[in-house]
Amino acid sequence: MSDKPLEKKGDAFSKWTGEDHQSEPYNKNGRPVVKHDMLNTLLREEKIEEANALLAKGFEPDFSGTDFRALHLSGLHTDGLDFSNSYFRMADLRGLDLRNCNLDGASLHSAKITGCYFPKPLSAEEIRLSVEHGTRLRYRWRS
Repeated sequence: MSDKPLEKKGDAFSKWTGEDHQSEPYNKNGRPVVKHDMLNTLLREEKIEEANALLAKGFEPDFSGTDFRALHLSGLHTDGLDFSNSYFRMADLRGLDLRNCNLDGASLHSAKITGCYFPKPLSAEEIRLSVEHGTRLRYRWRS
C-alpha cells in the first residue's frame, strides 16, 4: 500500500468520485450536468414566467450540456437557445417552439413533446428514436 495521500477535488480523484462535477460546465465524462446559474435555478423551481422575464431582459444562458431531466418547461420562450448535448429525459416540453434552437446531440428520452415545433432539418424518425430510445438527435445545425 502506498503512503501517497488521496488527491483533492479538481484532480483525478474527483473524476472517479464525481464530487466536483456539478459546478463545472460539463461533466468530465461528457454527461449533461445540473447548472446553478439564476435562469437554471428558476427553471428547476418551475418559475417559467420569471425565467421568460429574465430572457426578455437579454440574459443569454448557456444550456448546452445541461440536464433538464423531468423538468416542466412548457411555456418557456426558447427562440435561439442552445440546447446542444442536453438531456430532457421525462421533461415536459409540450407546446415549445424549438425551431430556432440548437438541439444537436440532445436526448429526448420519454419526454412529453405534444405540440412541439422542431427544427426543419430534424426528421420525424430522428425525433421518434430519441423519445423512444434516448438516442441523441443528429442533424446539421446552421452556423
